Amino acid sequence: GLPTFPFSPATLPSQPPCPREGECARFEAMGTCCSQPLTQLTAAELIVGKSRHPIDIKWEKYEVPCWDVDTERWERLGGKKIEALLEHTDLVDLRYIIENAEAGRPVPRWQDVPRGARINAASVHRIQRCGQIHGLAVLVLSYPWLDPEHPDKQLSTMRRLLPILKAFLAGVEKDTDERSTVGLLMDYPCLPQKGTDGRDDRSEEERARFKKGLETINQWRASS
Repeated sequence: GLPTFPFSPATLPSQPPCPREGECARFEAMGTCCSQPLTQLTAAELIVGKSRHPIDIKWEKYEVPCWDVDTERWERLGGKKIEALLEHTDLVDLRYIIENAEAGRPVPRWQDVPRGARINAASVHRIQRCGQIHGLAVLVLSYPWLDPEHPDKQLSTMRRLLPILKAFLAGVEKDTDERSTVGLLMDYPCLPQKGTDGRDDRSEEERARFKKGLETINQWRASS
């Protein structure tokens, strides 16, 4: 089953080299390829790009090539159920969470998690060859929200959990190799959330995704 801790990067499509790499503001700030001239970038794109943290820029471009998977073992351990749940809920790469915590950064909401840090139906291969002998490399975290707008904006919870998370990841790396990782299920970075100012700036699609993910979240815990 999936480990639960109660508490009271398909391979992403490769981007072609940017023909404007030396002068493309989007490429320099956000790490995404763009052939638009600087003057065609919107003010919002420039603001978002310049405000992105280096950790997020790095993880936006992170990807892991596909590898051979022991599908029989994956299915025997309940992998098919995980694949079904990933249709509406992303996992987040535990390495990304650890890196942010060590940098003193609160966990971001789902909308702000870089694509390379998300583990979903298209990139599930990143956890398929991993895991302990008796379970999958998926960690389900149940915890209280310390503020209405953010569960842990002062990292009070994350600082306590960090040694446990690092130990869990180290166990998976020892079991496989350094390319292996753990998929973390934590509601705030895994489902679309309201803004930290309390405003609901989610799209209709994001609200529907949140509702569906919330309806199935106990299925993750039931697998523990």
